[in-house]
Amino acid sequence: MCEWCVKYFCISCFFFSVLGDLKTLLTAQMGIPTCHQGLEGWKQYPNSDFTTLASLNLPRENILFLTIPDMEDGELSTEE
Repeated sequence: MCEWCVKYFCISCFFFSVLGDLKTLLTAQMGIPTCHQGLEGWKQYPNSDFTTLASLNLPRENILFLTIPDMEDGELSTEE
């Protein structure tokens, strides 16, 4: 059986923030540890969590896709 959990929400960051800051905000919103977060949809892919958002030449509004690896039952809970 396949199970999908789809959530949409907006997060605001300053352009001088680094990718790690964005991941920290995602952890606060969704409870997913930063080490399990995969973000896709970048115009220019960041080299590390210390990459500034300004260096990625992003437009003012962006759509990114959060992916997490398969987890064993109970290893990670995303329940609100």
